[in-house]
Amino acid sequence: MNNDQEFVALLGTKGGPAVRPGSTMPTSSLISLGGQQIVVDCGLGVTRGLLDQQVDLRTLKTVIITHLHSDHYLELGPLL
Repeated sequence: MNNDQEFVALLGTKGGPAVRPGSTMPTSSLISLGGQQIVVDCGLGVTRGLLDQQVDLRTLKTVIITHLHSDHYLELGPLL
C-alpha cells in the first residue's frame, strides 16, 4: 500500500453483531491521512478487510473505538 495516498476505506458497514451470508461485515473503517493509517472500530472481519487493503498489520499504530458495542470492538483483541 502506498502510504502517501489519502483515503477512507469502509471495511464494514453493517449494524448489529449478527453476521449473515451475503451481508456486509460489522463496522470498521480505515483512514489513510498524512502518511498514517488509522483504524476506526474493529468489528468482526476488520483484519480481513485491512489485509484486502494491503495493510501491513505490524505497522498499525492507531485504533479508535467509537463506543463499546460488540459490533465495534469484537475483533480488537485479535487485531492487537
